[in-house]
Amino acid sequence: MDHDLKQSEFDSDAMREWVRRITECQLSLYAFIASLVSDHNDAEDIRQEANLVLWRKVEQYDGVEHFHAWARKIAYFEVLKYRRRQGRRALPLEDDVLDQVARVAADRVELLDRRRAALHDCVDRLSAGDRQLLHSRYRDGLSLKAVSELLQRPADSVRHSMSRIRRRLKSCIDRHVAAGEHP
Repeated sequence: MDHDLKQSEFDSDAMREWVRRITECQLSLYAFIASLVSDHNDAEDIRQEANLVLWRKVEQYDGVEHFHAWARKIAYFEVLKYRRRQGRRALPLEDDVLDQVARVAADRVELLDRRRAALHDCVDRLSAGDRQLLHSRYRDGLSLKAVSELLQRPADSVRHSMSRIRRRLKSCIDRHVAAGEHP
């Protein structure tokens, strides 16, 4: 994305990329915010405010900083605004303690983001049959019995295959994260 574009000059490809980036970070953004405020409804409101700021600051994103980290900084400032508005009702944390909590939360969310990205890459590396088994079980929500009936395989065979696939995925994810890879 050309970061020198003004919002009014955004072409459809740049707009799709911006929407993808914002959409992709929603889960981790919410997790980060929820770790800093006590009420989940407030966390959702803060996330929405942070999203509005992200849209307003489209021109300021230079592409150098990782987008999720940049979005978390914006969310952190929205949390600070929320705390000022809440006054005594906000969590009784000093700003320096909140800052430390935010750094720890950001590290944890970053790790979860890397693990989630690695999971997608690792699933893509599975054989078509293993992917079908995973999708039937987790995406489609079928029970092991239903999967075994669908695939016309004994339930024990499906159970063993699922166990093997989960071990392979865990090993693959751990390798990605240990190597610092960002698939």
